[in-house]
Amino acid sequence: MTIGDVLLQPENGWIRFDGGDNSITKAGSWLTASHVNYYNGIGHYTQTQGASFSFSFYGRAFRIIDQRSSNRTKNATVMIDGVSQTVNFSLANDPNQSVVYEKLNLNPGFHTVTVTKNDATSSTLLLSVDAVDIKLPYNKFLISSEDEILSVIDDGIKLLPSSLESVYVNHGMSKNFAIDVNTLRHKKQIIKSTSTLLGSGKVFKQKIDKNNIPIKKASIT
Repeated sequence: MTIGDVLLQPENGWIRFDGGDNSITKAGSWLTASHVNYYNGIGHYTQTQGASFSFSFYGRAFRIIDQRSSNRTKNATVMIDGVSQTVNFSLANDPNQSVVYEKLNLNPGFHTVTVTKNDATSSTLLLSVDAVDIKLPYNKFLISSEDEILSVIDDGIKLLPSSLESVYVNHGMSKNFAIDVNTLRHKKQIIKSTSTLLGSGKVFKQKIDKNNIPIKKASIT
């Protein structure tokens, strides 16, 4: 897969977010356009100088799905985790739903991306986004429930200390793992990454909460 290739669906191990998804934050004045060749039939664009879209994710790569064309911005800034580069999206004429930008081989972890239009104020060139593809770190996921990070085991749950990479690797659930949220689970495992010094040795200390933990939201992170 290279820049300019059509990609109608994300590759295996990737997930796709529509350009209108709430996880993609837009700043400035944005409009929508309908077309059968757009992902989900709707594209998102702006002609406003300084307008931008941003997204954060836990993964190791991302792709921007759209179309390079002569009416696209010639001066966009793509900032990844505070490091920016200038990109010209008008250098080619690609079909809709093409890969117009990608960043591979990021360290598995949390990343933030912002794409900004920097053309002259009078310019009518477009900054647009049809979709964003994210490569998952290990094809595993955890559950976020209020202030808890959880993983489900056969007849119980694991309370996890964080959503760090090592926790995903050691305790994450397979992306094909099915969770029945109506099942009452009777076991609780507590995984700790810190210790408390007591006397001459180290022990793990944890207050046991016997209350039920409601799972209000499950998310692939």
